[in-house]
Amino acid sequence: MYWLVIPCMYHRVIQRVNCWTSTITRAFAVIAAVVQ
Repeated sequence: MYWLVIPCMYHRVIQRVNCWTSTITRAFAVIAAVVQ
């Protein structure tokens, strides 16, 4: 899970929001794939 979080640390504040959003979306996609 850390490989999803670490890249977010190097972004600026505004870019970090986009990074977290994409990370959460990616996480939901993985969870949905596992559930199905």
